[in-house]
Amino acid sequence: MSFRAAFQFVRDRFPLTAAGVIVVAASAWTLWRDGVGHQDLILGLLGSVGLVAVGVALPAVVGMALWLRYGASPPGRPLQLEDSIPVLSSFRAPDPWWLAFVDVSWSWVAPVASVDVTSGSGSRLERVRPLRRGEFTTVVRRFEVTDLLGLCLVRFEREEARGCTISPSTGRLENVEAVAGMRGGDGLSHPEGTAEGDPLDLRAYAQGDSIRMVLWKVYARSRTLVVRTPERALSPYDETRAYLVIGEGDDAAAGAVRVAARHASLGGRWMLSVDGLAGEARDIASAERLLVLSGTVKVDTGALGLSTFLRSAAGAPGQRAMVFVPGRPGPWLARARDAMAGAPVPVDVLVCADGVRHAVGESHAWWRESVRTGPPAEPTRDELIEVLKVLTPASARVVVVDRAAGKVWPASAIDRMRASA
Repeated sequence: MSFRAAFQFVRDRFPLTAAGVIVVAASAWTLWRDGVGHQDLILGLLGSVGLVAVGVALPAVVGMALWLRYGASPPGRPLQLEDSIPVLSSFRAPDPWWLAFVDVSWSWVAPVASVDVTSGSGSRLERVRPLRRGEFTTVVRRFEVTDLLGLCLVRFEREEARGCTISPSTGRLENVEAVAGMRGGDGLSHPEGTAEGDPLDLRAYAQGDSIRMVLWKVYARSRTLVVRTPERALSPYDETRAYLVIGEGDDAAAGAVRVAARHASLGGRWMLSVDGLAGEARDIASAERLLVLSGTVKVDTGALGLSTFLRSAAGAPGQRAMVFVPGRPGPWLARARDAMAGAPVPVDVLVCADGVRHAVGESHAWWRESVRTGPPAEPTRDELIEVLKVLTPASARVVVVDRAAGKVWPASAIDRMRASA
């Protein structure tokens, strides 16, 4: 055990804080020198009050810590969570009324999550918000037991044998219209149509659609906005190959892949590969399994397998590739650019984020509705533009997927954003 680890071990289990040590030392000195030695009743009383405060808080805090550390708790059911979605779990900690001056709080060490502790019905309840997807067999909590004056503090970790599966959240992308921009050509019903389908079908307008596709005559008659979309029949692509690039802030990309697989946005036949994981998925169940396990891959290894993935489609006709990438640049960006520059198949890139963080005083009308207050994992506007500038020349098409707003921004909006930079 290193010196730092040994120091932390002793510090966590030594029940007095720095303030508690000072109060004990000052109270004992005042009581002995002034209260006993000089017969000063006021200072002697102050010294006694300090020692009594510590004497009451110390056994209460230590007793509560022992209760939480070694007390039996019923086994909980396996948890099924989604990243960034707060959920009230079934875990309860005692909150006795006769120890109202003792405060109990805790956090999750593994898996990584933020915890909001609330009181209710004589117990402390936890509302947990996972920060990273993955699959775990145990839940490790780090408890802190202290008194309201901050004189005593005990920290310890407790492991609970409880399965926990954290899937990528789909956010607002459950709306099918929001992922319409991810679909490839699905139509050859008209013999004179193009390979990717002519804009002969109609659907309701969704934010992000090109204004050129709006049928204004229909709007004038019915006050309803409808747009032309490519017809859907026989897909010109035999198979879609999807790839998830791992990097900082890739949770939105994993959520977009999950939506695409659920709503058949990848087409009739598809396969999914993930950075750092062996094997591939060809159905929804195996795809969601890969997405959960992708949370355990190191973020600095992103796009290492993308070149091999794209080359594997070289000999198969009718193939296309969809690459889901984070909205924040990282070591993966240059590798992805080099891999896509010589790709033997068309590559559609989906840059995924949970909104964008603007600089103070910066505003753009087309993006304003996607801005939200959130964790630092959200890319800044400059970071998102950097990703777009690097990947746009190397790919066939680039769109921005906003998981928080449930929108897919087309190329026209992206060009406006880049031009304003």
